[in-house]
Amino acid sequence: MDVAELRRRTDVPVISADHRGSITSINELVVVTKDGREVVAEHFIVGNVTGDRWEFAASIRPLD
Repeated sequence: MDVAELRRRTDVPVISADHRGSITSINELVVVTKDGREVVAEHFIVGNVTGDRWEFAASIRPLD
């Protein structure tokens, strides 16, 4: 599997980043709430590099 093939997937969350850690694409995928509803959500993801060490963090906020 390559990056392009992974980006085409819609059954799992897919996020890609460039060589500087900038997010270049995020697929649209609903989230399931704890009561079983499927809702559209905002996914916010950041990546930082310090020296040779990468760090990522993310939040998911339901929009419905």
